[in-house]
Amino acid sequence: MLNAGLPEELADLIATSNTAAADGALFDDSHTLSKLIGRTTPFATTIAEALKA
Repeated sequence: MLNAGLPEELADLIATSNTAAADGALFDDSHTLSKLIGRTTPFATTIAEALKA
């Protein structure tokens, strides 16, 4: 990211956030987002069905 021209502080923030997300920091088993957007079908199922078409 530094080679792409990002400031060091921003590159550190993105790298730290990415690592935290990979470690499960964004996991939420409450299903709040699916309730808000009205989607209950898992995304993987939606993609698999679209690829069959």
